[in-house]
Amino acid sequence: MQVPPEANKRTFNENDILGEFDRDEKGNIILLQDKNGNYVDKLGRKVNERGYLINPQGDIIENQ
Repeated sequence: MQVPPEANKRTFNENDILGEFDRDEKGNIILLQDKNGNYVDKLGRKVNERGYLINPQGDIIENQ
């Protein structure tokens, strides 16, 4: 394994697991909650407290 890895061979992007959010003036995501108090993104998809998309079991998933 090459350290650091080659940028052109990058296979992971945080945007693949992060929900759709507005950001504050410092660049932090602004979390939303549904009527039941669950965290959701702007598209109504469930996310965890850090804004990562999750499935019903709470596992982080890709947005694709």
